[in-house]
Amino acid sequence: MKSYEVQIWEIGKRVDRKARPWRVRWAVSGQRFEDMFRTKALAHSFRAELVQAANAGEPFDPATGRPVSEAKTKNPTTWYAHSRAYVEMKWPRAAAKTRRSIVEALTSITVTLTRPTKRGRPTDALLREAL
Repeated sequence: MKSYEVQIWEIGKRVDRKARPWRVRWAVSGQRFEDMFRTKALAHSFRAELVQAANAGEPFDPATGRPVSEAKTKNPTTWYAHSRAYVEMKWPRAAAKTRRSIVEALTSITVTLTRPTKRGRPTDALLREAL
């Protein structure tokens, strides 16, 4: 669920901390978040990114407190690439029955994770055959 209800506070310094004393605090849908930084410049830069995203009308994720676009850029790996890497790692040392189980499990998960209403998605039968 995405939220546009964002509140960002000023940067604060915690005198009881030496390693990372600079704190940025913000709230998304009433849920408070904070992140600590080593320097004031790093904290200011992070806060500026949050403010810029909020001013641009970008939705925030209430679970992480970060802009939705940030989550997409942090994890550019697709499900297909992830599952192929997993199979490449497991396949050489797996027994025949285990290989079959891996393929069946990944196929079931892939069909479930892909949205049937999404434009350009192949049919279930074609997706299963490809996998």
